[in-house]
Amino acid sequence: MALRASDRLKTLSQPEQRVVIEALELKVQILGWKPCTVCRGSGKSRGGTGGVSCSMCRMVKVIPLLRIDGIWSSDFDMERGEQLMESTNPPVG
Repeated sequence: MALRASDRLKTLSQPEQRVVIEALELKVQILGWKPCTVCRGSGKSRGGTGGVSCSMCRMVKVIPLLRIDGIWSSDFDMERGEQLMESTNPPVG
């Protein structure tokens, strides 16, 4: 049953995932930001003309330090963290 639930969560839109996460009483806080270790804070990886978008930070140059309270599946952790990163505002500068 847990595997089916995990597979189903991956097919939901971000708003739908938010509803499920809130129903499970998961709380996610952004504690701070650190430079991306994949692109070393440049936002780009080698390739293409002038580089391609970093696969980790998606050209944001920083990644969030997250605190997640509640029941959590580690298989869903990385994917969810990346989506949260895309939907939050990093520091400007």
